[in-house]
Amino acid sequence: MNRRAFVATAGAAIAVSPFLPRFQSGESAFQPQPLTAAERRRRAFPNTTLRTHEGNEVRFYDDLLKDKTVLLHVMYTRCRDGFCIPSVANLARVEKALGNRVGRDVFLYSITLDPKHDTPAVLKKFAGHFTKNPGWLFLTADRPETIEGLRRRLGYVRQDPVADRDPARHVGHLQMGIEPLERWCSVPTALRPELIANYLRWMEPNGARPTPWMLVKRRYRSSAA
Repeated sequence: MNRRAFVATAGAAIAVSPFLPRFQSGESAFQPQPLTAAERRRRAFPNTTLRTHEGNEVRFYDDLLKDKTVLLHVMYTRCRDGFCIPSVANLARVEKALGNRVGRDVFLYSITLDPKHDTPAVLKKFAGHFTKNPGWLFLTADRPETIEGLRRRLGYVRQDPVADRDPARHVGHLQMGIEPLERWCSVPTALRPELIANYLRWMEPNGARPTPWMLVKRRYRSSAA
């Protein structure tokens, strides 16, 4: 697997339109106009208004993504299948593996899928079990439709409408990206934290290629057998 294939795939599901139509006089009503890199980056994500577990209002693209390296996932505090809490706990181990980079040049975002229950106060109490680092934000919204729209734009979507309505079906993947380089990928949230950190480093300029996680897992199982 090469770097281009890895970064361009794996579930981020972020669609970017390559052209911006503009009006022109004459026989042709529209003339394609290439987007600049800044416009393309900006159009890849919504600029939805969210609220942090500290109660601060933030814009998704302008405040959380633009010019940053980020790890993000979806979760909710009343996860019925018991998968959310282990996922967040694993992300805490990723935070530790990244060391003092979190809050400096890497930022972590946990986005609730249950904004009616997961108010900033609820998220603040929940976050306190896992981190004290201001570089890791737990995010909610004042309106459920805001979170619903963001979930879909980020690619957390199931083709089966029944499964898509179940928030437990969307909590299994962690998205990582270097926004100014337009490099994005997705890995399982339960992946060993040192492997997640290694994949993030690989995405960086001149990053060393890690062993594919599928092979590492197979080797780990073989040695444990």
